[in-house]
Amino acid sequence: MIGNKSSHNGMKTQVVVMGGGGAGLTAAIAAREKGAKIILLEKRIKPGGDTALAGGFFASESPALKRLRSESNSDELYKAAISYAHWKTDPRILRAFINKSGDTVQWLEGMGVKFEDITQFIPTQGPRIMHLPVGLGAGLVKVLVKKCQSLGVKILYGTAATKILIDKSGKVTGVTAKLKEEAFTISAKSVIIGSGGYAGNRELLKKHYPFYTETLHCIGLPLKGDGLLMAMEIGAATEGLGTLLLRGPIFPSSMDITHVAMEPTTIWVNKRGERFVDEAIGFNW
Repeated sequence: MIGNKSSHNGMKTQVVVMGGGGAGLTAAIAAREKGAKIILLEKRIKPGGDTALAGGFFASESPALKRLRSESNSDELYKAAISYAHWKTDPRILRAFINKSGDTVQWLEGMGVKFEDITQFIPTQGPRIMHLPVGLGAGLVKVLVKKCQSLGVKILYGTAATKILIDKSGKVTGVTAKLKEEAFTISAKSVIIGSGGYAGNRELLKKHYPFYTETLHCIGLPLKGDGLLMAMEIGAATEGLGTLLLRGPIFPSSMDITHVAMEPTTIWVNKRGERFVDEAIGFNW
């Protein structure tokens, strides 16, 4: 919904959600289900973000898996994930993510999400944990947007948050936002940042990603880290900003390189010709 100019003056709500991708949409729904009044700001003219480009998502011990009588053990998956990351990820967050993933599938199914398949993350390896919604990421976004609309979440497309407002004590009081050339303020008790990362921001990559090179290539939308910058501006910690999820950076036109890395007979060596990794634990289809 995009109102006229006068409708933006003196806007007030309980929660502002920044970002209309998978994170922002689900946060808005969850907060609205608890009774909060929500305004969601999406910088682009369409919802979905990178979620609309995605395939499936991870879930362990979900109702869908149990109906298939497919085994997945959250404890074993946690051990595998934390070991693969060499304990560099936050174990509390990883444990919470895995333990709640099955409940998330149940929550989504309650909204009408159906799955066209549940497969292994890597073919021929591990349990079936990759849940593929009908229509994949784009199909999931449609369901989430429809749910937001049915719950009365106010969505402002083409509208970017520009600053998180705080009072003298540091308490959040709302945001400033901009729709085209119109700047306005939204008063709120809470702000949820769901606006994605900073893979499209070279300056932030240079500052926070220790393995940065000029040849790094961004997959997906070139997100600029707007929400992260606004959070840092009011004193948010920057722990973990140098960690990239799942695959990390790739290079332009590198799909062939990626496929080479997945060959089971490929040997990875450094510039001295020395092996530095057990290739069997990575992608190898």
